Amino acid sequence: MGLFKLSEKVLIVKGNYRNFVKSLCDALKTGYFLWGFQEGSEQELTKIEKYRDALIVFYISEHGFAMIARVGEVLYGDIKDLYWPDEIEKNEVKYKYRFTLIPIKVSRCFLEDAELCRSPEKVADKSCFVEHKDVVGYINKECADVKINTLILPSSVIIVKHECVAQKLVEYLDKQEEVPIKIIVANIAKFLSTATTNDAVHAFLRVVGRVARGKDHDVKEAVNAVLTNAPEHVRIAIADALTMLRQRIEPAVKVLAPCSENIASVLQDPDLVLGALAVSLATDSLGSDVVKEVIDAANSVVRENLFVVMLCRLYNPRVLG
Repeated sequence: MGLFKLSEKVLIVKGNYRNFVKSLCDALKTGYFLWGFQEGSEQELTKIEKYRDALIVFYISEHGFAMIARVGEVLYGDIKDLYWPDEIEKNEVKYKYRFTLIPIKVSRCFLEDAELCRSPEKVADKSCFVEHKDVVGYINKECADVKINTLILPSSVIIVKHECVAQKLVEYLDKQEEVPIKIIVANIAKFLSTATTNDAVHAFLRVVGRVARGKDHDVKEAVNAVLTNAPEHVRIAIADALTMLRQRIEPAVKVLAPCSENIASVLQDPDLVLGALAVSLATDSLGSDVVKEVIDAANSVVRENLFVVMLCRLYNPRVLG
């Protein structure tokens, strides 16, 4: 996968289905996934605080794994707002120790089936989750020096201490889940001087374009250059998500590579134009990962710069041919 290093920690966070759906559906709009622990669970929040740089793997009780994320912010102070369904039903705050996550990969069902957000009583199909037994089977096969029967312990946060187990857990989930571009765009919008959806989409295209232009195609450098005002943990989460998405954009980047250096000097905004071309070329391979606003913006930029398409075709006939 290329993004996860053995020096990083992996934490498994557990929760129930209804609360997960509430948090994820809001995250698709805001970019942040709110989560919390009940009073008396200070030790669980301490784990989150201690390992702020860890990758978070979310496990939905009685269902399976459904998300990879990074820690956003730990929320301090007296929490009085009711948020999750079980809090609203009982009219009391159950989860006083709250924090946010920034999703970087999510079960594709929750990105494709809008009905899961519109109708919270609808339960996602079994295929929407990565089952515990499948993950354990993969880990036991890949990690020769360890045999495990379970990853899920009776606590809300589990630190995965074995390096191979942590590596293979994330590696397996990476193959099963999708990058939530809506959440990436929502996070980008928070840290632009003008936070309209169109501006955020253009910033996303500029990151892709900067990766396409760079000799080393460094995603983190591209994110840092475009989102200079975003906190480091946000830039890291966005870079992680785009690194996971990169394998689907890579063929388009390679197609553009012969012309990217040569046309940059004739463009006022080369990152935007090359990013739009890359997304347009990769639409089929990206599939449900790309939201309509991104596709529409990419196509609009390409139409406004058709001369660039013609120039790129001189270097590679496959460019939007």
